This record gives sequence, structure tokens and C-alpha cells, in this order.
Amino acid sequence: MDYYLEKDYLKAFYTYALASYEGYEIAQNNLVYIYRTNKLNNVIHPRKIMLVLNLLYKQGNYKALYEMGEIYKEQNKEELSVSYYKLGLKKGDLRNLLPLSMYYEKHKDHDRALKYMNYFIKQRNREKEISNTKLEKIKNVLESTLLYFRKYKLFFKNMYNFKQKNKVQ
Repeated sequence: MDYYLEKDYLKAFYTYALASYEGYEIAQNNLVYIYRTNKLNNVIHPRKIMLVLNLLYKQGNYKALYEMGEIYKEQNKEELSVSYYKLGLKKGDLRNLLPLSMYYEKHKDHDRALKYMNYFIKQRNREKEISNTKLEKIKNVLESTLLYFRKYKLFFKNMYNFKQKNKVQ
């Protein structure tokens, strides 16, 4: 932990890696956090972090599936990332709703994209964290605004597609 506090993230990563291979779940979570937040993907091969995520998943931590999906998405392996998002959603991790919504929007399944977006917004509203600083409050307002913007964009796309289908018939 000293390495992390000293902002030597690479040494912190390797220290947590040793503990994570011993089976310490907190070390495994910290390892993934350090990897994701400090952009260590240039230094550490994603395959190594995938081993830790797989270990977390086998230990029952289903939130690892979301992280696996994110890594595959960064590697432009869309189908693989979507399969991990779907599995994570089946296991109950609702963070997977947003990337799945984006995937379905991209592939012109606007009904499903809107449905997933609505579920995500409802869940986010239930889990609102108490913000202490003005900056956190502003960040939450901006995130909410962007989510609602996406929601209504999908809504209008659905309406447009529905009208187009009715014109054809």
C-alpha cells in the first residue's frame, strides 16, 4: 500500500499482483483498480490482468465480467466484450446495461437499447451516492444530463423508425 500512496503505481501493481495470486480478494480488486485508473495497459499486457479477473470471477466476483468486457472492448473485440457484458448482466451486475445499450444502438436495435438505458437510469437513481463536494455534484448532474440525452435520442430514433415502418406498410 505504501507504493500506492507514494504514487508508484507500477510497484503497487506488482505488490498487489503477488497478494492476488495468493487469493486475497481485496488485493485482486485493488490490482484491477490500479490497472484501470492509472492507464497501465501500456506497461502491463491485458492478458495478465485478464488472469486476475478470471480468478476473481471463479471466486464468485461477478463484477469482474464487466471489467473483462471493457478490456475486450478496448482491444476492439466487440463480440467478445458483448458476451461478457451479457453474462455479467445475467449474474446481476447492472453496470453492464450501459455498454449493452450502446452496442444495440450501434446495431440499430433501438428498442432494446432504449429498454437497457431505462433500466440503467432507474438503477442509477436508486443507488445515488451522497456527494460532499460541489465538484462531485456537478459531475453527477452532467452524467445524468448525458444519460437522459441518450435516452431521449433513442426514444426519438424509435419513433422515427416506427413511422418509417408504418409508411412502408
